[in-house]
Amino acid sequence: MIYPTISEYIEAIKYAEDNFATLTNLRPVLDDDGNPIMSSGNFAVVFKMKDEQTRKMYAVKCFLREQEGRDEAYRMISEELEYVNSTYLTPIKYLKRELFVNTSSSTETEFPVLLMDWVEGETLDKWIRNHIGSQYLLQLLAYRFCRMSSWLLSQPFAHGDIKPDNILVQNNGALKLVDYDGMFVPALKGNKASELGSPDYRHPSRTIDDFNEHIDDFSLATISMQLYAIALDPHLLNVSNSDTLLLTEIDYMHISRSEMIHTLMNYIGNNDFSKLLSIFFMAYSCNSLENMMPMVLRISRPLKSNNNLLYRYGKQDVILRINGSLEFKFILVRGTNEIDDFYLAEIPVTQELWQLVMGNNPSFFIGAKRPVDSISWFDANEFTKKLSNMMNAEFRLPTSAEWEFAAKGGIHSKNYKYSGSNELSEVGWCASNSGNVTHDVKQKLPNEIGLYDMSGNVYEWCSDSYYHKGEERKIARGGTIIKDYADSNCEVSHFSYPPASDADNDNGMRLVLNCPFDPNYMENKIKCESFFIDERDGNRYRTIRIGNKVWLAENLRFVINLGKGSYLYGKNTQDIDYVKSNDLYKKYGLLYNYETAKIACPKGWHLPSDDEWKELELFLGMDKEVCELVSYKQMPENYKSFNNPRTGINILTLLDLESWNGLESPFIEDIGFNARPGGWRTYHRVFEDIGIMSSWWTSTENKNKQQNNIFVYQREIRTGVEGIIRADCATSCCLSVRCIKDF
Repeated sequence: MIYPTISEYIEAIKYAEDNFATLTNLRPVLDDDGNPIMSSGNFAVVFKMKDEQTRKMYAVKCFLREQEGRDEAYRMISEELEYVNSTYLTPIKYLKRELFVNTSSSTETEFPVLLMDWVEGETLDKWIRNHIGSQYLLQLLAYRFCRMSSWLLSQPFAHGDIKPDNILVQNNGALKLVDYDGMFVPALKGNKASELGSPDYRHPSRTIDDFNEHIDDFSLATISMQLYAIALDPHLLNVSNSDTLLLTEIDYMHISRSEMIHTLMNYIGNNDFSKLLSIFFMAYSCNSLENMMPMVLRISRPLKSNNNLLYRYGKQDVILRINGSLEFKFILVRGTNEIDDFYLAEIPVTQELWQLVMGNNPSFFIGAKRPVDSISWFDANEFTKKLSNMMNAEFRLPTSAEWEFAAKGGIHSKNYKYSGSNELSEVGWCASNSGNVTHDVKQKLPNEIGLYDMSGNVYEWCSDSYYHKGEERKIARGGTIIKDYADSNCEVSHFSYPPASDADNDNGMRLVLNCPFDPNYMENKIKCESFFIDERDGNRYRTIRIGNKVWLAENLRFVINLGKGSYLYGKNTQDIDYVKSNDLYKKYGLLYNYETAKIACPKGWHLPSDDEWKELELFLGMDKEVCELVSYKQMPENYKSFNNPRTGINILTLLDLESWNGLESPFIEDIGFNARPGGWRTYHRVFEDIGIMSSWWTSTENKNKQQNNIFVYQREIRTGVEGIIRADCATSCCLSVRCIKDF
């Protein structure tokens, strides 16, 4: 078949209502000159159309050339995609004799079109060049592309022509694949490929006989690697001599002599890039990633706060990047039964970091890379508060026990006298070798776990108090360069206890990042899990910052009015010892009636209101309209709750009962909110639904309910139901309690 020209298609589209067979509601969207908005390539032209009834935008693709087997291929592709629920793809519909075109090129007058949703966005290469000044956005793009690649690798189909022109970056940063002409679906197995894809992104040995679910593997591997390299060093685009990304067909043909490949080898010190480069070479050697897990392309996700960044470095450590340039590394210190895991800065706070955060430099010994000095304990805490606000994370001073444990080398300790050695001169600046001045950090050897300057240079404030002759003072560790002090002050077991107001020129600090947080999770949403100890009974709770609120990440276990206002599930006992020794108490906490719930939270914490629960729900992505509904029975049939983008599951519930009810469920690992289904005690005094439902009180009464009894809003999640359910309950019901920290 000979197809119309672009100009003939334009004339037909102008009068779409007369020329379409079934799509008569569509009208062309016109530009400022009154012409249909369109884009064209070698094989097709695409028009932007609007449905006059629904106001929805569509793309109509009209073909310029014949392609053998197109009708049958698109029928099979559309059937395959009909049941694929993914944001990476758009539904398509192939209409064989849909558009009437008055053409002089052919005796035919009715031609096929492909109908798709219209996707607003920029092509990947254009988006990169428009955002080349934002390293964070480039890192986030690389992360998102790797996620999409992992998803594609797990599918039984393949796109067939993965290249920047076929990847749209939408306004919210989400990626969308377009142009499915070369797609492979299982129903096409045994056919030959209708096209080979762009030579700058396909494997150099690919032929038309290579047509299976692995034809994208090399393309995904090379683009993932190149995007991450650009994110590490945007200047690489200027080094590249092509209009593509970094590599071209020539590089693949002569890979051992490729200058760009040799340049990229300089970045293998970054763990994620080293991984992606290895996968690229594997895909190059094998022409596929057939024997590798789909998640092989997963990389760390950067977390951004304002213009600053927290991101994973390697498998354990964390990097703080502030002002886009200055980086601070935090070492994961693995704990013991007595000390929990924590992140400790590998070096003391330097003067350049202090200057960026506080806007001044109080130090006596001046030098950007030297530790800050001449700060009081109050100054140090003010610094942690300011930095926490800047990064939307939680930083603090270490406890004395944490400091000593880390200085000794943690669980890898070799019991050295000083931090990392029995010879102080190897690991620290002290009175005998410093010249009575501080020195740049990281000039000596680190200790067993990679911490520098734990012995000498400056004393480092700890959070603990020490009482000397009845006077409260603060503990400082690490020793000093001041000549009046013996080198024994730099031993890991030594501590000093100056007044909190002391700002001598040998007083500095070191930071703890107060959370074993997961940088693979949501940007700017769930941050920094920590711990809280209830002074009333010694119970220890994990806490988590969600949005701008700090929540208990576990159900409350405080025993109050036992057997009258609080209950262990299934028991009406008042035996406190029995309750506290029960596994259900440890796992699910207690159930409280409303009057008891109102007074159960610790000092400095409160029972969340209905609006505070809504704030949490909105912040995590639940639709505002759904938040206002009362009872899951009112939820729309097509309601889709907010999901964890890493696992695809609802972030506050699991539909899999067995894993949800498990002590170490994937949910708990992903979010840290610990929504174990602890059941409830009904107003009929019957215990129900443990292992099926979790239900929490709010502090807000439902004023709209005309009943003799008072009803209070609650939040509920249950297996098989999407989202958080907003319901209400009589005050005599007994539900779980979560508390929010007062501000």
